[in-house]
Amino acid sequence: MSLLISCSKVYELLGNVQNILKTDGSVRRVIPIDTGKNKSYYVGETVRAFNGDILHLCHAGSTHYQSNDIKILAYRSVDDGLSWKAEGILAEDPTHQLRNPVATVTANGRIIMSYGRLQNPGEGWDSEQYIKYSDDHGHSWQGPVTRSSLGLPGSIASYVLNPVDSSLICACRDLSTGYQYHVYRSTMAENGLSWTKISDNITPESNSPAEAFLEYLGPRLFCCVRLEAGTNKVGILYSDNDGITWSNTSYHPELQQLAGWNRIFRVPGGLIWMFREYHERHGQINYYYSRDGHFWFRAGELLRLPTSFDSGYWDVVDRMDGRILATFPVEHDPFGDRTQTVENSLSGVYATILNVDPTAIRGKASSIILSKNSIAPEEWTTLDDCMPVSLEEGITNLTVTVEGTYNADATSGLAVRVLSSYDGVNWDTQDLDTWDVDFGPGLTIRQTRSYPNIAAHTLKVAVGNLDNIQAVENVKAVCSLSR
Repeated sequence: MSLLISCSKVYELLGNVQNILKTDGSVRRVIPIDTGKNKSYYVGETVRAFNGDILHLCHAGSTHYQSNDIKILAYRSVDDGLSWKAEGILAEDPTHQLRNPVATVTANGRIIMSYGRLQNPGEGWDSEQYIKYSDDHGHSWQGPVTRSSLGLPGSIASYVLNPVDSSLICACRDLSTGYQYHVYRSTMAENGLSWTKISDNITPESNSPAEAFLEYLGPRLFCCVRLEAGTNKVGILYSDNDGITWSNTSYHPELQQLAGWNRIFRVPGGLIWMFREYHERHGQINYYYSRDGHFWFRAGELLRLPTSFDSGYWDVVDRMDGRILATFPVEHDPFGDRTQTVENSLSGVYATILNVDPTAIRGKASSIILSKNSIAPEEWTTLDDCMPVSLEEGITNLTVTVEGTYNADATSGLAVRVLSSYDGVNWDTQDLDTWDVDFGPGLTIRQTRSYPNIAAHTLKVAVGNLDNIQAVENVKAVCSLSR
């Protein structure tokens, strides 16, 4: 499967363009960002100001990675990322290390930037958190103000703008409870300078998710999290009430073991999920595409580098046409001594602009669309129990797999109804299909039905228990799409 990604033709006219080899032998053109003497660059964040300028914020230093010579820097591009100019130091502290800038732009154009300060190098993450803000497209900054004075308990992982009321939503880590992330809200009037908690731990099953990146797709809020501390198991959660309560979505099984630095963001037609992977002799950035945030198609490789590498965050620089600005440092071995540059690696910080064409993606994606701990005797699941399956243009085949565990004394099994809708709201009175799942007392049964070239707009399934005495346990319906 592949994703059509092309760089702008104007790159060929620039003298500062370099090439990075991709797996298939082709090259990705990249533009270096000159960091001067700041060689211990690590994490960056990119935002587009209201005047069209792009700001790249990072923490960097000229000495050892664990020294106090780590400060917050800014770089500006006025030509959509084709060239960059240093803006200078946004924050520094000669006795403390400053790290992890996270930024966003409010509905009225204010740029909010939060960053952490370590009391002592190597002691842990963000023992104090500050916020600075700019009302003139990043040319001048006010603050800092402490996170505690704004009503925040710790470091901020990500911000997102609510598309309905223009409030800001953030995922904030509670330093008193380790890595637990909570959801906070700042109204349009508060403009990022006052926050109210609206939700407890995003992932109650895990006491230390390492990442929590937010994005809206329509009214639904999605969050990409690392689900277990000390592992690379990640997942997507969603909320239909702006982060007050969360539900698990599901995805292709291999998504459960992706590498770190995950980021989810919106592009025309859906969502992109970017992440990095490490291999013995190279590192690479890959990503997935989903039209609805539930079915994720592996879109392929974005960048491949000849050695292991550190990579920063990524951000959409123009949400209107889907261009993506990817910024990434290529300097230090993430598994080794951060004072040493990797031999034969590209050294510096680079940016590349990508044009995304979701229609070029091919492959398969699976999602759990219905899950019930138990179905009582002679009971059916409802339409509300099932996640809708949207069959956009390009879907060539659909399969529905239903499984459940029968009681040893059961005498009848499960039945399935497949329902269709022309708009995802009004459901046909005639079922598209009905079938019975194989039956075996005391057994867990799993059965699949295929629907090639289906013409429906949206599908759901309902599952019923035909037994009049015994319940069926652990019932699940999984849908797989091919395009």
